[in-house]
Amino acid sequence: TGTFRITRADVTADPLTVLFVRSGTATSGTDYILTVDGTTVTGNSVVIPAGEAFVDVVLSPKDDVLVEVAEQATLTLLASAGYSVSNDTKTATVQIADNEPVLSVTAPVDGTSEGGDSGVFMISRADGDDTSSPVTVKFKLAGTAKLNVDYRLQVAGSGQFVTNTVVIEGGSQSVVLLVIPIDDKLVEPTESVIITLLPSKSFGLSPGFTAAPV
Repeated sequence: TGTFRITRADVTADPLTVLFVRSGTATSGTDYILTVDGTTVTGNSVVIPAGEAFVDVVLSPKDDVLVEVAEQATLTLLASAGYSVSNDTKTATVQIADNEPVLSVTAPVDGTSEGGDSGVFMISRADGDDTSSPVTVKFKLAGTAKLNVDYRLQVAGSGQFVTNTVVIEGGSQSVVLLVIPIDDKLVEPTESVIITLLPSKSFGLSPGFTAAPV
């Protein structure tokens, strides 16, 4: 959460209603809500209680499954008949960061061969991403090699074979896919496998790391 503290210079025995306007790239009610002492602020005013010097307006982000850039919520105080405002301190902004993961794919092992070691694709969350929940990742395969003819795609450590979807399990930073060549006894030129992560509303893709070849 973030907090806007609205303060008056002179404490009196009377409450003071303070007017404000909301602005910024974040949308009130969609991206965040404002509360005072646990009560949602639906209008554009709050009350500094009698005998108090300030009131805290708490901003609580609303968690969605959309991938968004960091957004800003701004409060600007408005002058009224009962008080004036300082131009230097009438505006404050809270930054709202997104919490959806950002994924990338790499090929840490250079190539594979029939009868040799497996090729490797690693699909990873970015450093610092929350890993508590699983992420389902869809991908497409390309290249001159054909799935289930020239190779199979297996989730490392599980024995599970996949074709276009894999899950990064909760608590894990990444998932490894093994490119296992099928030895067909045919004389063939070197073939390639390319994996490309597909966009999703539940995660972002790291620029430059959405595809990898083996």
